[in-house]
Amino acid sequence: SANQKSNTMAPTKKMPAVAEQVQAELQDYLNVKGINALFVAIVEGLLIEKPTNPIAFIIEFLCKSYPDLAVQARIPELLQAQRADMDKQAAEARAAAGLDEEDEM
Repeated sequence: SANQKSNTMAPTKKMPAVAEQVQAELQDYLNVKGINALFVAIVEGLLIEKPTNPIAFIIEFLCKSYPDLAVQARIPELLQAQRADMDKQAAEARAAAGLDEEDEM
């Protein structure tokens, strides 16, 4: 009946105390760290800009909005290491194909 259906969709009447405590701690973390506001700002930026590369947009957004934290997270070093790894892989692929750098010029 309709009454049964509404009962199955209703939230549980009382969460166990441990679950309530965990949920409160998680919500407190999100509030203290400003995570909800951060994600809202990221999504708003994505919807306004509609970038073709949303991942790059998010990384740039975070680096511009939080430059000190980006440095603490070693973003520049990570990007530089990733670029060096990509260059190494490209050089290995060229070598495997029998090409050298002079062939590209």
